[in-house]
Amino acid sequence: MSEHTLRKTYHHGNLRAQLLNQSAEIIAKQGIESLSIRQVAKQLGVSHNAPSRHFENKAELVQNLVLDIMSRQQSRLRSVLESNKGRHQQAQLRAALWSYLDWCASHPIEAQVIHHPDVRKMADHRIRSSMGDWVKSVEALLGYDRKPEDPVSGAALHFFSLALGGAAILLNPLLRSASEEPDTKILIQRLVDDAYPVS
Repeated sequence: MSEHTLRKTYHHGNLRAQLLNQSAEIIAKQGIESLSIRQVAKQLGVSHNAPSRHFENKAELVQNLVLDIMSRQQSRLRSVLESNKGRHQQAQLRAALWSYLDWCASHPIEAQVIHHPDVRKMADHRIRSSMGDWVKSVEALLGYDRKPEDPVSGAALHFFSLALGGAAILLNPLLRSASEEPDTKILIQRLVDDAYPVS
């Protein structure tokens, strides 16, 4: 990559996105221990110093990757809940669970990143805050107005346990094979129907 191209990439902000995308692939396929800023730069064909203009170290790279993924996923979930606002709570939860599981199936690399146990160890206050906002937005759209000192509602806890458990089945080859359902859409539908039966 020429210096002119590199400057142009920075100007348009493309390198940051490429760094995040490449990092996600490495974490999903090889594990977080295989990730290094130098390796990502090499795979993208830029100097090992280029990423430092965006990320100071590996932890900051991973944290920004998680925030970027969570932001897009949560935006999708909020949109689904908003579009189902006013419907019976069971219908809202069905739509939300379908949306989350379908996102995991459609974006397996990103989903594996945010479910990776070693990635969670690097969670900083921004990630914890983002998770808290996600819980609050789900509760608010389900009609709960919880005070900060109050515990998370049972409905929200139930939803998140189903969402994360369903994601584990979709993303873990061993669990997926145990389901004996090769068709992803049918498996998602079964998980949603069992969690929130149509009344």
